[in-house]
Amino acid sequence: MGQVGATLSAVVTDPAAAKTRLPAGSYGWGGIYGTQFWVDPTNRVVGVVMTQTAIIGSGPISNPVREAFYTVD
Repeated sequence: MGQVGATLSAVVTDPAAAKTRLPAGSYGWGGIYGTQFWVDPTNRVVGVVMTQTAIIGSGPISNPVREAFYTVD
């Protein structure tokens, strides 16, 4: 028997191309109704956003929350 593995994530390889402030090597997943998680091993950060919206996908609310975390004052 072989090993079986599964993953439900996307990995950032080029932050500029992905238009994100997450560093390369970060990964995460966005779900329905605004849920999202991300793991940033470079900065040792894990984020979770949980919303209940009728907007399908995680972009309109969760992405700005995630990006705000990486905004430098």
